[in-house]
Amino acid sequence: MFGTVRPFQPELKHRETAQYKAVYCGLCHTLSARYGALSRLLCNYDFVLLAMLYWREPCQTVKRRCVRHPFQKQHVCQGGADYAADALMLFTDWSLRDRIRDEKGVRRLTARLIRRLYRKAFQRAAERLPAEAAVCERKLTELWALEEDKDASLEANAAAFGGALASLAGDNGRAAGSLLEHLGRWIYTIDAFEDLERDRKSGAYNAVAARYGTEIPRDEVGAILGREQDALLNALDLMPEGAFAGIVRNILTLGLHSRGHSALYGEETPEKPGSP
Repeated sequence: MFGTVRPFQPELKHRETAQYKAVYCGLCHTLSARYGALSRLLCNYDFVLLAMLYWREPCQTVKRRCVRHPFQKQHVCQGGADYAADALMLFTDWSLRDRIRDEKGVRRLTARLIRRLYRKAFQRAAERLPAEAAVCERKLTELWALEEDKDASLEANAAAFGGALASLAGDNGRAAGSLLEHLGRWIYTIDAFEDLERDRKSGAYNAVAARYGTEIPRDEVGAILGREQDALLNALDLMPEGAFAGIVRNILTLGLHSRGHSALYGEETPEKPGSP
């Protein structure tokens, strides 16, 4: 469910591309420092967005080597990714728990082994973000109950996941909470749509299939994604601009639009932002 929210690369300036990579590397190094070197394997794009969303001051960069780039030092943004790293670990634990519930065979066993490997790191993240962990647990338990009951309300399922993601607003205000809530709804909807075929074969519950049956109206799903995108952009307009405002807006306009259109219709639409 995670790792789907990215910039639309063709519209990024060269300087912005370099900044995005530096923040990604910064998050990766922060994970290593706070949770051990193996935690770098969990780094993903969604939480780079979270780091950039809250990064207020221009980042200070240093050049560092890592396992992935042992011979050439990379620019690394320092000092602004602690919260995003903790949040990433918190939600990765939930994602693995979700896979253990939903998957079978090798997939379930793999999720169990990974969760066991990172067990202490996940506990540490929950201790560092106790309020977020409590809200997240409540909302995700609500989501699992809806799925267990085969509830046909796509909106209720998406809202539960959106509420969990909204817990990561922290002390950044109501606008940040609204943005993350609607982003969570968007992520849940597109993830359910992309899992349709796999869930049909396995017999697993799928909220999009529960609502629409076998004939999925792609334009209607696109309209749902578009409404969530419009709402989160309205919330973004109410937030103070951070150090990476241009990249964040690229991700939440062109990036989401391109990703949604690609999922629904198998092609990207680079020219204009808007509803998929």
